[in-house]
Amino acid sequence: MDQGPAAKCAIGVLTLASDVATESELRAFLPSGGVGVFASRVPRARASTLDNLRAMERYIAEATQKLVPDDHLDVIAFSCTSGAAAIGAKRVASLIHEVRPGIPVTDPVTAGKNGLRALGLERIALLTPYQAPVNEIILQSIEESGFEVVVKGGFFCRSGYEMSRISPRSILEAALKLGSQKDVEGIFISCTAIRIAAVMEEMETSLGKPVVFSTQAMAWEALRLSGLQEHVPGRGRLLRPKEDY
Repeated sequence: MDQGPAAKCAIGVLTLASDVATESELRAFLPSGGVGVFASRVPRARASTLDNLRAMERYIAEATQKLVPDDHLDVIAFSCTSGAAAIGAKRVASLIHEVRPGIPVTDPVTAGKNGLRALGLERIALLTPYQAPVNEIILQSIEESGFEVVVKGGFFCRSGYEMSRISPRSILEAALKLGSQKDVEGIFISCTAIRIAAVMEEMETSLGKPVVFSTQAMAWEALRLSGLQEHVPGRGRLLRPKEDY
């Protein structure tokens, strides 16, 4: 016997029942060997409204119970940026800790802000795929944390189904348009239901500025909280050694 598929790090992920992007994108931002990703699904109505996002609160503890209950986890990630903003990151963490106490918890909005700080960014562009009311809670959460959103843009999708069908190339083009403005120091791309891994390095190289993406930041923070000091080449500045920034 050996240490199993998560010899270096075991990450439990609470992803949405409707999400078809998180698992493959998250793995793309993690080291290739010894890091296990174990997912449980949180029920959610299809439309991405504030009411539907907040309604997920009642299912978080139950979904957490289903995360490899007989095995070890180093960290648990709640994989919904807008859901964490709508419910509240502290409330999400408390619900998870009711079931799995003592395990570090992260979420994409918290990890995104920490990633922006780690890269020394203050004046940012914001790109989202949501409808206007959800865009507002993301904007409010970011600005309340001390960042200045210089410019923002979005795709205004009605559901996670639509979000997961936005082509990475379209996201790249939108990010270049927003991030190229001279007062912008970097860009935050919100939502774990979209796909960026394949164009992340091209995006940063073309911009000449850092890009922080929800799923990328969640992977980075999960590794950091687990104590695993490994880097992932080709997936953005946040996952490179600091001396390469």
